[in-house]
Amino acid sequence: MSLMITDGKRAPIFYDPKTALQFPLDCSLSCPYLPCSTPDFLLCACRQERDCACISRHTREERYRIPALPALSALCPSACGRYLYQLSSEADCVHTRHLGTGELLFSAKAGVFPRDMKLYGHQLLVAGGASGELLILSAPDLMPYAQFHVNGCCCSAQFWQGGLAILCAVEDNDIYTALFTLAPHKVKPWELIRLEGQPGGFCVCPDGHTALLGALDGLMKICLHTGRVLWNLPQVSLCSCIHCHGDMALAAGDIGGHVRLVPHEQPWLARTLYTGVEPEACFV
Repeated sequence: MSLMITDGKRAPIFYDPKTALQFPLDCSLSCPYLPCSTPDFLLCACRQERDCACISRHTREERYRIPALPALSALCPSACGRYLYQLSSEADCVHTRHLGTGELLFSAKAGVFPRDMKLYGHQLLVAGGASGELLILSAPDLMPYAQFHVNGCCCSAQFWQGGLAILCAVEDNDIYTALFTLAPHKVKPWELIRLEGQPGGFCVCPDGHTALLGALDGLMKICLHTGRVLWNLPQVSLCSCIHCHGDMALAAGDIGGHVRLVPHEQPWLARTLYTGVEPEACFV
């Protein structure tokens, strides 16, 4: 298990948690973010330049760039390594590009200020942002498969054993974090839990029954059946980037700019790997 870490002020980093060694990657993007990977490449976008860099996993050198939409909010490579899906919060759309050539293959509208996108096999789950839309699009052709509406701003969504888990920002005098679930064959989501403050990152755990949520009160693990908070790390406040891999989780981009490795079954063993400027991280 290795990691890729991006920092707004330096080149991306290849990180080995076993040895704690950091290897800067040869990437000339000025402000990298949205790290992700394929079997052959490490990928990231740039907050200032409209490009995505493709870095060889073997040589750790930038091989080529492909065009990017403005203000990307999500980047997802296909499992086959052939396509790259880009979600833009400025253009309100999602694109499918060929990962080898950068050619634009398909395009589709996606809400208003869309916030997040997850790929599940041949389905893209798109959180449509301020429009309150949740879209399921077929991949790679981006044909509409299903559409749902939620109260508030739809920030993130993922599948779990009971259907869909949907994270929203809800305004009721103040801004709240609301987590909804939507059972199969239902059209109206059910509010599972509501917390103070705006939402951060969100990730369903590999068991399919629990989820990690970045909130103002800390990083929480929540039972998706009951809404019960199983544990909370208050020192990890508003982390924006959460990923799970087996029994480990990455929590990055909290208020202090930390990247933490969290055993989500034993959260007291969490440790800080990196501190920087708006860092994000992914398993590679």
